[in-house]
Amino acid sequence: MVPIRIVRATLCVLGVMLPLVGGLLPVAGAADEMTVDRALRRVLRTHLPLSGRLAAAAVALEDRESADGETLARAGLALLPEAPSVATWLLLAGTEAAWLDEDLRSRGRSRVDALLAAPGEDAARASWTAAGLLLGHRPAGFEDALVAAWPPDAATAAVLRRAGADPTGPAAATRATLARRAPAARALEKATSAEVETMREGLDALLDLGDAALPLLLHELRTVAGGVPPGRLPRTMRSILALGLLGRREATPALVACLDSPNGWVKVSAATALGDLGDPAAAIALCYQLMYRGDVLRPLDQWDWPGKRATTVSQADWSSAEYYVVDGAAADALLRLGAPGAVAWILRNQLDPSKSNFRVRVLQDGIDALRRAVPDAPVDAYNPDTGFPQRRAAFEALLAWWTGRRFDDGDLLDVKFDAADPGFRREARRMVERLRGRSIMELQISQETCALLGRAVTPTLLETLAVAKSRVLRTEIARALGAVRDVEAVPVLLALMHDDASFLRAVATTSAGSYLGRDPRVERALIERLDDPEAAPRVAALKALVAAPPSDGMRAALERHTPETHAKRFGAEDRDFHMAWTIARLVQAGPGDWPSVREGLGHPERYVRRTWWDLLRRALALPNSWYDANLDPSDPSWERVDEPRILEALRARRAR
Repeated sequence: MVPIRIVRATLCVLGVMLPLVGGLLPVAGAADEMTVDRALRRVLRTHLPLSGRLAAAAVALEDRESADGETLARAGLALLPEAPSVATWLLLAGTEAAWLDEDLRSRGRSRVDALLAAPGEDAARASWTAAGLLLGHRPAGFEDALVAAWPPDAATAAVLRRAGADPTGPAAATRATLARRAPAARALEKATSAEVETMREGLDALLDLGDAALPLLLHELRTVAGGVPPGRLPRTMRSILALGLLGRREATPALVACLDSPNGWVKVSAATALGDLGDPAAAIALCYQLMYRGDVLRPLDQWDWPGKRATTVSQADWSSAEYYVVDGAAADALLRLGAPGAVAWILRNQLDPSKSNFRVRVLQDGIDALRRAVPDAPVDAYNPDTGFPQRRAAFEALLAWWTGRRFDDGDLLDVKFDAADPGFRREARRMVERLRGRSIMELQISQETCALLGRAVTPTLLETLAVAKSRVLRTEIARALGAVRDVEAVPVLLALMHDDASFLRAVATTSAGSYLGRDPRVERALIERLDDPEAAPRVAALKALVAAPPSDGMRAALERHTPETHAKRFGAEDRDFHMAWTIARLVQAGPGDWPSVREGLGHPERYVRRTWWDLLRRALALPNSWYDANLDPSDPSWERVDEPRILEALRARRAR
């Protein structure tokens, strides 16, 4: 027989354990099969024993990535009076997973205020205060509540890290940090509002705080490059906008990092903010955005569906697809920084109807950017909502306006680009160093960046060239010096035209040709290079000379250097030399060689047609839209060359 005292003890133990077992068994017995949603519903049943609800909360927190953010937050609010620390973990997971609606946040703030109004242990009060921070609420005396419970528990410490405070620092320092961050947090909360007036009040408050708002705003952007947590996009965008308006250059690295975000709205906001900030150090990154071919968001700017290889959006959903105009925002930012080359980028990459059929908003953003930056630009005739012929005519007028002043862009913009800025010089040196790299993409981006920024990068190019030993780097710098449109590069290019390496002489000759008419030394040097012992520099010189004005010296040079004498010297016919010589003589002697040029424009090989057109376009300054080398001349629908307009351009060229 079992002694009575053992029975009594067993009953006592069971009396204590049965409620606990009753709470745990439903969870523990089915832990492997219980879903997060079922566990959270159990947490919300306040009539169940606390032990069972805590066990269910543990299940939900273990798999919180698959839980609904709002349900996590509601479960945290339900546990807040009884288990403050666990409740804080649930709230933290919920606010990271979703942006809570205002009604739930308001009820949560009221609960926090009610709990803090009653007596409670310091640790509990610290957790309740942390819950208030998560809900965007700064209760009166919240710094005292946190400091009184120092050091904080793990959940409160995680909240403080998210708020930008240091949970490991001394209590006094943390209290001071929290006190400084509180006004900025309240202002950012208002700036995130969907109500326009409230949002403006919040932004104004952030601007009034100035440097005091920087730490919190920068902290908001710490994970943006990897993506924006669900529901936090409005808060992130307002933080980016505020950083740009504050005008503190400490924010430049964080904003530049936002340009790499996979979220289109973050990229647009960052480009706009960098334009507001006005830091020249951001110019290289903005150019990279424009030149990088792999941006998956760019196809969304097109009116026509680009195909499943270019986008994950189906053709059926294309008309309602969200698009961002990131490139337009980057070009506008460069204009506001004082980079006039962005005008050419907008013209040739967005407003040229032959490039792509962009959505109307893309075109309108480009027009608006030009109108703001260059009030005298003839943009009023360009209506994005008209037909192709009207837009092409307006584009050609814009291009003629730009071409007429392309070398005189020093006073084009009201803002002057600060090429001497140390941050810009540092980034420019890094960009120029990439010219020596093996990546073709990086090389192309760097060359195009030099062309867009123009004279701003000339000092960096010349400094690097002076110490460069690699002929590859020296050659690519020579190529870039031809694209910067800065006459300061002419003496250096003339010297490189006498380098020992023929390929470097050829590149320097081509680059020097871009300054023909700007410096009288250039034409003489190009004519001298027609006597080069190697073929490549001679061809490069003649291709550059197709743009030379009619003169006795040029006609004499063409007589001395005919395709026959060139072929005799190098033992073979040179098709490029023949094409350049024919175009040059067309300019120098009149339309006698036009039949040969017209025949070349109808050549069956596209490369040959393209070369003929490139030389003719350069010689007569023709719009690129006058001829399409991609059209097959053997096709019956092929449009013949517009001979009257070209011959009229030839007469105008010879009359100058």
